[in-house]
Amino acid sequence: MTMPVADEERDAAVMRAAAAEIYLAERDPGQAIDVLAPVIDQDVQVSQPRWSIIEPLLLGVAARDQLGDRHAAETSLERALDYAEADGIVLPFILAPVGALIERLPRHRTAHAALLRTILDVRAGSSARPRRAPSPLLEELSEAELRVVCYLPSNLKAPEIAAELCVSANTVRTYIRHIYAKLDAHDRNEAVRRARELGLLARSG
Repeated sequence: MTMPVADEERDAAVMRAAAAEIYLAERDPGQAIDVLAPVIDQDVQVSQPRWSIIEPLLLGVAARDQLGDRHAAETSLERALDYAEADGIVLPFILAPVGALIERLPRHRTAHAALLRTILDVRAGSSARPRRAPSPLLEELSEAELRVVCYLPSNLKAPEIAAELCVSANTVRTYIRHIYAKLDAHDRNEAVRRARELGLLARSG
């Protein structure tokens, strides 16, 4: 006997994501997009915005990829990466059926190249390092340096970051050198990893 489902349960993000997975398995991407639309458009209340929206977004990516709408799929994937970046969320990208699209996404078309590289490494089977408390900062970052930190996961060069912040490129390069020193990082990828571990991206984003 089928139990009645309350409206709020039927509209819950998790229920819609589950329904979308079924439609995708049945090769009915149009229905998957329809059932996900209220969640993706934020019409349905979600209790944990970042975690709760990433899975529906990725299922939408898979649906648009099935439909052959590559541009829309890449746009939705970029939005999912936006939500994931501050906390370095990786798992939904491993579980969702979007591996082929992630593999072929051009690095120059994403603002999240470092996170995408991490996702690809995990998908390729790189073992994750054991979780441990990050080593403390050698020195606290200034407010100006924190503003620059939030641009490091992107592909923007120093002059482009400078234009965003309305300062000179030399000023940005100086901030980046200070950031590397304070994070004990040798390059941009290492600085992004350290900033993510220390919660600096969430703080500055």
